[in-house]
Amino acid sequence: MQHVQTHVSRSPAEHAGLTATDHEVARHDPDYWTISWAGQGHLPQPIDVLPEYLQIKAGRRDLAIGGLQTERQRQIDQLNQRLNDMADVLESLPAQIGAMR
Repeated sequence: MQHVQTHVSRSPAEHAGLTATDHEVARHDPDYWTISWAGQGHLPQPIDVLPEYLQIKAGRRDLAIGGLQTERQRQIDQLNQRLNDMADVLESLPAQIGAMR
């Protein structure tokens, strides 16, 4: 599975050389030049399945399946981590609210 790493503090002109997938990935980064709300800083890492698609087209389903299974597990692990992080925040709220009284 291929993950796109881009430096997101770029102007529109600098983004011109990126693929559509690269641009989509970059624009959700919290450091992107026009980002204006913090919630996007906690999005899961986007999935790029183009390599697996090309492997399937080339008749290499075995490689594609392996890559997709690995990515599926990575997504599950990321989701579980985000859910645990949210639970930690929610569990801390009663004490914080109590301290405000």
